Amino acid sequence: RGADAAYEDAHAWMLTPAVFTQIMLELAQLELTSWKIRACEGPLGCEFLVHLVRGATPMADPATFQETRLALARRHVEELREQVGFAEAGGMLSGSPVTIVEPSLAARLTAQEQRLTEIESRLSRIRTAAAPLVTLLKFCRLYPRT
Repeated sequence: RGADAAYEDAHAWMLTPAVFTQIMLELAQLELTSWKIRACEGPLGCEFLVHLVRGATPMADPATFQETRLALARRHVEELREQVGFAEAGGMLSGSPVTIVEPSLAARLTAQEQRLTEIESRLSRIRTAAAPLVTLLKFCRLYPRT
């Protein structure tokens, strides 16, 4: 697509605030990021906002790190319960993990899924047809000609 093409928002992240916080904690502990969470608001429905700032440092005490991870895992379970309730009440997640607003994007996704199914079918036929050759090659490697 050219530079003049319209922006299409097609991300499909499925995170809760606790999961995102845990990811950032793990990355900081591994010293793979210098970003840390300054504030986290939400969830509001299925959205939340995060304010990141520089200055992440690993936790010095392994016990504190593990306690924090456990607390985040428990919070994640609570947030999942809230999301299920939101979906059951007819929220955006109802019926599908992602609601695609743009019809052309949905059509392209359907076409890609059909193409993937065709490719998987062809690959299966190729594997079946090649099985005797693969067996022969394995045999030749086990018993090389002299």
